[in-house]
Amino acid sequence: IYTITDHVIIRDNPFPPMNELFPQLAHDLLVGEGKYQLYFLLISMQIYLFFPLISWIFERGRNHPWTLLSIGAVIQVAMFVVYQYLPRPSGQFWDVTYQHLWKTLPMYALFIAMGVLAAQHQQAVDKWLRDHMAAVFLVAVGAAVFTSAAYLLATSPGNVPWKANTAWNPASLPWYVAGFVLLWLIGLLWDDRRASGRPAAANVVTKATLRAFGVFAVHPLILDVLGRVGFLSGLFEWFPNSATLRSVILVVVVLTLSLLLVELLLRLPFSKYLTARPRIPLRLGRRTKDDGRKTDDQKTPTEAPVAAARN
Repeated sequence: IYTITDHVIIRDNPFPPMNELFPQLAHDLLVGEGKYQLYFLLISMQIYLFFPLISWIFERGRNHPWTLLSIGAVIQVAMFVVYQYLPRPSGQFWDVTYQHLWKTLPMYALFIAMGVLAAQHQQAVDKWLRDHMAAVFLVAVGAAVFTSAAYLLATSPGNVPWKANTAWNPASLPWYVAGFVLLWLIGLLWDDRRASGRPAAANVVTKATLRAFGVFAVHPLILDVLGRVGFLSGLFEWFPNSATLRSVILVVVVLTLSLLLVELLLRLPFSKYLTARPRIPLRLGRRTKDDGRKTDDQKTPTEAPVAAARN
């Protein structure tokens, strides 16, 4: 889809000849570059590919979680430092290697270690987070301040060096980790509230979860459309002195339009291939015939199992 829309929507980007278009498509499928956010598919498939090895390592080291976490941190920090600060060797081999190495598992070693260890020791992790909520929150705030300060020190108005914006900037890693832990804690608190029977916006979260992947998949398309119709350049004309206001407006508009598009895609017969979610029927329930019988979703919790057993 992006192979087509990039040439249809983006200005001054005509379709290349077929003998160039199809090889480029094959290359994009191989390296995860069909659009800038699609590299995550390549990373996910690598986790699937190496999952037996990852499981074996963490099962052997189940009783040494801090050692495994430290090894993951060393690998990922080393990758960040190499990419961010060390000079890159010259030559075509190294050019290709560095172009794609950031999409390989070593760049995500700490995140993978955190995920596996949290799964292995979920009850202990949950209890620790609940017992240290204030400390976790303060550390997360401190990490956010550190990462933001590092960015501000490396930039100035109108001058943003490329190294200050890289995803592998070591100064960003404290916030990556703290933000993940903070989200985990927020999820725990929300789940505790829901389990206690108190309103917890469960319906909103359920609906958002169903649509989240689709929004992630389609939002670059929305940005391309907004760029084509002049909305992106218009933001700078309408709000020339407020990057914050431009950012907030852009996020709201892109999220809203992405959700609308996902709502449409979810109702198409092939929605699973576009949103990774089953199709939502246009009509959620069927009326029964005029014999007075109820459908299963109309039966009370007591009636439904009885009906199922009878059937």
